Amino acid sequence: MDVPGLVGLTLITDLQSTDAGAALTKELYDLHLVDKREETIIAAWQYSGAGMINNYFAIASALFGFIACPILIPLAIIFVMKFVGAIICRIALDTIYKGDFKHGN
Repeated sequence: MDVPGLVGLTLITDLQSTDAGAALTKELYDLHLVDKREETIIAAWQYSGAGMINNYFAIASALFGFIACPILIPLAIIFVMKFVGAIICRIALDTIYKGDFKHGN
């Protein structure tokens, strides 16, 4: 996703809690450990399926009796699509919006 490795904890935290992931991202940006471009990519990853694990098992569990595939397959698809969304965001930032992030602001 072209973000620093120190973002890993933020991304993992977001799998369980939307608010904690957002707070860690803001903290990284406020401390100038990530720039605006990286913050945007992180936000794209977090936005799709925020709090994925918690929300999936708390809300979708009502449908588990009707799902025709193993329960973990939809969860895996959500997880993969988080990366796809972040990569599409990165491509857009590096092509369409390239001029907006020339100086790392």
